[in-house]
Amino acid sequence: MAFIPTFEEAATSVHAEQEKTFTSEDHACNWIQTLETYVFPVVGKKTVDKIDSADVLLAIGPISKHRRDNQSWQCPSEVSKRRQLQSVPLLRA
Repeated sequence: MAFIPTFEEAATSVHAEQEKTFTSEDHACNWIQTLETYVFPVVGKKTVDKIDSADVLLAIGPISKHRRDNQSWQCPSEVSKRRQLQSVPLLRA
């Protein structure tokens, strides 16, 4: 019988393989953080062959609400950049 990975195993593997192709570190962080927050709790332990459309809808529903609420992730590099910007005094003319 062939090995069938869980969704979490498959997604983590794909993320690791594709991480260098993301447009930025923040994008890579947001991608996996979204899965960790919303998707893994719903289908992370299921093997990929057992995930159905109801599972997908249950997992992505909260993501849509998050987007509507216009919240943003606080990835380490984003937080660091914001702190650096906040510590730079504004130049005044």
